[in-house]
Amino acid sequence: MSRWSQFWIYFRLLQAAIGGFSSFFPDYQDRIARHEAAHFLVAYLLGLPILGYSLDIGKEHVNLVDERLQKLIYSGQLDQKELDRLAVVSMAGLAAEGLKYDKVVGQSADLFSLQVLFAGSILKNNKGTHEALMAAMSNKASVLECIEVIENSA
Repeated sequence: MSRWSQFWIYFRLLQAAIGGFSSFFPDYQDRIARHEAAHFLVAYLLGLPILGYSLDIGKEHVNLVDERLQKLIYSGQLDQKELDRLAVVSMAGLAAEGLKYDKVVGQSADLFSLQVLFAGSILKNNKGTHEALMAAMSNKASVLECIEVIENSA
């Protein structure tokens, strides 16, 4: 089976799952709009550039990553202020849903994105330490030896 065929099967399964999810939560479109509008509004009010958005099921998002922010993320130079602003924007959708509904359903992708950004920034800022720790772990170093590698690399 070709990769395209596999992709298409996974895509159709995802659509079916989303369709089932939508029938379980009949207010899903309202939740999507509420959630993404919260990201959009909070980002705008915090001065972050908004490049686009989508309310399509399975593709819902607000795109905030401009070229400047993308360079900061990929270079590992995302400072605490930028990270704080992104964290607030990430949690805005959760907050908007929580203000209206008893159960919040749209937070996992937001938390994942934020965690990836934060983890990537930490790893880029500590590349040498990460490499040294990888080498120590590959040589079956003990936990204490691994901690020593981290502390001696910092």
